[in-house]
Amino acid sequence: MSGKPLTLKEIQETELNILVKVDSFCREHNIKYSLYAGTMLGAVRHKGFIPWDDDIDICMDRENYEKFLKEFKGDERYKLATYKNDKKANRLFFSKVFDTFTIATEEGKNSINGEGLWLDIFPFDYVPEDGKKRQRIVKKFYLYSHTLAYRQDTVFNIKHALFRILFFWKTTDSMYKEFEKYWSLAKPTKCCTDLTSMSLKDVKEGKKVFPVSYFSNIIPIEFEHHTFSCLANYDDMLTRIYGDYMKLPPIEKRQTHHIEAYFK
Repeated sequence: MSGKPLTLKEIQETELNILVKVDSFCREHNIKYSLYAGTMLGAVRHKGFIPWDDDIDICMDRENYEKFLKEFKGDERYKLATYKNDKKANRLFFSKVFDTFTIATEEGKNSINGEGLWLDIFPFDYVPEDGKKRQRIVKKFYLYSHTLAYRQDTVFNIKHALFRILFFWKTTDSMYKEFEKYWSLAKPTKCCTDLTSMSLKDVKEGKKVFPVSYFSNIIPIEFEHHTFSCLANYDDMLTRIYGDYMKLPPIEKRQTHHIEAYFK
């Protein structure tokens, strides 16, 4: 490990290389994905990273996500981490691809086996079209996902303490089994969402519930002088998540993950 921490630009360049690797794999194996969240926003508004952003997000529908998990073996440098293959990843309902030539820590989070910089992959699952039924499901998995995350976070405050007590009788494995049971039995509907990161406010406001049909229409988009995949309906998705997304937020709301990273 070098003694000098990576600059934000170096972090972004390293993460971009992970995305290039994943994109190449997905093209080769006919796996559909899309840039997501702040990475999608960056592509549309900046044709690259949001200047202060320090991570990369992509998403897939459940079918393509499971195919990716099954077929992506990684290599000497790039490693896939899920709750199934890495105990340190058992706070995640989603997956990460790490650059193992780096070491990275995120403020308030326990590192996953000391692995490095990463790319996040979020699965989208069917959810009921009925709003009340959808809220019940999202509430359940919101509580589960936050319980798992706060059990491992290094931050300590009242909120974290309450979540660590919540479901104290449930093991991590039992919560994952309930999640697996849901996505394996979920009936096809016209709606889907990222159950891994939904908040109760999101579902009440309909911010992150999208038509399943979005995932059948993928277009190329420029990001840091490369071409990646993106939902053709990115404008609707970004508007639902961020509102007037082309307007820059005030400086005090330009959030990062507070990542510190080094090359090994």
